[in-house]
Amino acid sequence: TVIQGVPLPHDWAGKVHACHQLASRTTEPYLLFLDADVTIDSSFIARMHATLAREQAVFLSGFPQFPTSTFLGKLLIPMQHVLIAQHLPLFWRKVKHPAFAAANGMNVLVERNGYEEVGGHAVIRTSLIDDIDLCRTFKRHQKVTSLVQVSPFISCDMYETNEEVWTGFSKNVFKGMNESVGLALYFMTYYGIQLTAMLAWVFSPSWQTISAAIFVLLARLAVDLKSNGSGTWYHPLSLIAYLTLLGNAVIRKWRRLPITWKGRHYS
Repeated sequence: TVIQGVPLPHDWAGKVHACHQLASRTTEPYLLFLDADVTIDSSFIARMHATLAREQAVFLSGFPQFPTSTFLGKLLIPMQHVLIAQHLPLFWRKVKHPAFAAANGMNVLVERNGYEEVGGHAVIRTSLIDDIDLCRTFKRHQKVTSLVQVSPFISCDMYETNEEVWTGFSKNVFKGMNESVGLALYFMTYYGIQLTAMLAWVFSPSWQTISAAIFVLLARLAVDLKSNGSGTWYHPLSLIAYLTLLGNAVIRKWRRLPITWKGRHYS
């Protein structure tokens, strides 16, 4: 059913308001939020529903496969899988503390009763990272959320141009860390060390630097194989792009510059 949305109120973010309207137009016991640009396998919805029951969760999400045609997209989009694999392994997925919130808004399945108990999208009406903020809301209410491997069954080409890639991730990258400067410095240090290992291999080859660089590449290869992704050999450039993006996002926040997305400006 196609629903004609009402005009966006001034105190709501666009996607959050759309999801809120959709949720309010049905009484079904489960709500599955899918982005319009995803492609799903015919078994995806049944698999998600069965997995939600098996996990004994009320909130379920996962990161799709990311085919992409843009150069910057090839560098940055698959890094989402790297960040999850290296900083929030799936065996931590059910920890109820909000600091462990991880989700992907391209596919979120929730149990309606739990969704309504926590207040739904109305409690995150200004959020630009609705997936993570909604997950945090569930965790704050001690609800079981889970993050699972969905990439074999859903894919998404997120952005059509390099500019969209940069703008889209600029909107999310620092906010996803709850705008914590300490956490941003940790990520800069962590991936800065990886980049140093890769560059040392080139400029100062030795068995130590070669071993370190191979270890970094193998860690990336393991992530790519598990997520049906690619980009292992792009990893040094991905690190440069990610560190530049994160640093720029922190500076923009420090300078209180607005975020622009879909023609709207957010402070």
